[in-house]
Amino acid sequence: MKRSRAREYACGDFYVRLSEEGDAYCVEYSEQLEEHCPHVVLMLRERCMSREELAQRFGDVEGLVEELTSRCPELARRASLRSTADSLRLQGWVVHAGKDLVEAFLARGFLTVEARIKPLSLAFSELSVKVRMYPGSLQEALDMRYPLLLLGLQVEGLLPVLVASALEERLFNCQVPDILASLVEQVERVIKRF
Repeated sequence: MKRSRAREYACGDFYVRLSEEGDAYCVEYSEQLEEHCPHVVLMLRERCMSREELAQRFGDVEGLVEELTSRCPELARRASLRSTADSLRLQGWVVHAGKDLVEAFLARGFLTVEARIKPLSLAFSELSVKVRMYPGSLQEALDMRYPLLLLGLQVEGLLPVLVASALEERLFNCQVPDILASLVEQVERVIKRF
């Protein structure tokens, strides 16, 4: 039997969880989403749909999430770039939000993180991150390089500033603050080790 793979797209207590069950996708959603947007739930018709039906109706999983977001005003508000920027501000980031780009900056001790969030659609954006650290020596910079690579960061420079960046990644807007918070926490752990 093939194991189920699930993907969750959540904005607080509003969520849609899609699990791959063999040749079908099964959709689970929160009571809050059903309560605020019952017409969205009706749009899904059934809890499970074949890959062919999903492709025909929505293109792919992200197309389904995009359609749900566009039809549910509360989900659209929560998944907006403005809400993402507000969440980052609450986490202590300095944020500049323009129409087509959100730039966020966080400084903590010997660590600075810059994030660029470029909207691709109503619910999805492209995230790129640049991390700067200030190692005390070349050996310390070299020692930090491998743990940063394990975090998915590409090291671009070592001294006097260790610079690492993450390749651009397509994400659901509501995931961006949590992903950035997790990255900062992991990089801070790397710094504490040295």
